[in-house]
Amino acid sequence: SGNTTGALEDYDAAIEVTYGQAPRASLYRYFILRRRGEAVPDLAAEVAKWDKGWGKTLGLFVTGQIGEADLLKKPEVLDGASAASQKEDAYYYIGLTHLLQGDKEGAREYFGKSVAANVKSNINGRFAQQELDRLNNLAAN
Repeated sequence: SGNTTGALEDYDAAIEVTYGQAPRASLYRYFILRRRGEAVPDLAAEVAKWDKGWGKTLGLFVTGQIGEADLLKKPEVLDGASAASQKEDAYYYIGLTHLLQGDKEGAREYFGKSVAANVKSNINGRFAQQELDRLNNLAAN
């Protein structure tokens, strides 16, 4: 669970100092707010303002403007990230969307794929492992 209030403050600060060009901070903020059941800013409007790149592609997926299959076809070298790192991201965000839709098995599948990508420099694989641990703890209790 962690300190989501502190995380939200950090994400808001990152978004502010980058004049709205912090896709990952915006996406992390969006998922925290959704999970807490709080009002969520219009992410689609925010994504529309983002510069072209991998972060924008992830935002298009999260806002339903592209589907899973399209997101998984998209990984290419954008913003200096490797295709493997982008696949790890894609699996993580697909897992989060399944989780928010109540599809724990689908979430577990994609979080597992994110972890299996094993890109050491990408934090989303570690986040995916935390999500898997949470799901496993819920299933055990």
